[in-house]
Amino acid sequence: MGKLYTLKEAKELLGVTTKTIQRWDKEGKIMVVGTIGGGRIPESEVKRILGLKEERVVVGYAGVSSAKR
Repeated sequence: MGKLYTLKEAKELLGVTTKTIQRWDKEGKIMVVGTIGGGRIPESEVKRILGLKEERVVVGYAGVSSAKR
């Protein structure tokens, strides 16, 4: 899932209040992951709200067969 931000970290990154994040959670506009220590916001949600694209790395492998194998 990647990095999880505390509500405090997320609100600072997004430039909003805790109440705004709580409202967005109730309205289904942001995914908050519940943990024992309190709610956490996935990094992917912060990036989505900020309009940043999630970077994905694609790794390819091509094997070459030969008579010597």
